[in-house]
Amino acid sequence: MKQSRLRARIGATAAAAVVLTGGAVALAAPASAKANLIAIDGAEYVAKPKPVITVDVTYSCDTGETLRIEGVATSTVSKKAVATGTLASGEVTCDFGSHIAEVRLTPKAGAVFHKGDKVKVAVKTLDATNYVYADAEKFAKI
Repeated sequence: MKQSRLRARIGATAAAAVVLTGGAVALAAPASAKANLIAIDGAEYVAKPKPVITVDVTYSCDTGETLRIEGVATSTVSKKAVATGTLASGEVTCDFGSHIAEVRLTPKAGAVFHKGDKVKVAVKTLDATNYVYADAEKFAKI
């Protein structure tokens, strides 16, 4: 086979591979158009009237999903200092857009937090069967 014919065949094969890959990506794009995401924007300790840690989160989820947001804050000094909280599914808006919500974490009995403490905050979105759609962790100074 001549050198030019071989180059032409290799070029044509490469071009076909590029076209097929592009077609596969184009078909897959609508299926993965929106991801379920969550991110921690910040955390703050509020002492009064009742001690809580407020966590601001940005989330997004697909239309028609019914999700809740759960959060946990753990002190980096004492693993016994834990605060938990849930944003009920009725308060979570799923419509392809990004939304900001505040999750209020209440300290467990005996857990003590102070302004300026460093905590590890974890949040996640879950459905009724406890399947985790998205999660995030962040260290924050409260």
